[in-house]
Amino acid sequence: MNLTVLAASGRTGIALTRQALERGHCVTAIARHPERIALPDSANLRKVAGDVNDAVGIAAVVNSDSVVLSALGTDQAGTLLTGARAVLAASRSG
Repeated sequence: MNLTVLAASGRTGIALTRQALERGHCVTAIARHPERIALPDSANLRKVAGDVNDAVGIAAVVNSDSVVLSALGTDQAGTLLTGARAVLAASRSG
């Protein structure tokens, strides 16, 4: 299964990404600073720079066949809603 993890550099995002990789999934891990995704390189892991406040940028990264997992956490200044809108924009463009 193809998975995309939003906010992959935080504790929850790293845990989701690690568990998905352990289960054999292909993961696109999105973070503003992908170098902070503290997981070893893997053929099934793609670390990508992205910000949910940039819907066009997220749309360019999310594959139409991916399941999107959000690790954005608590909603501060509308981040969760912005992330959801970015994913919807990606699904419409794919």
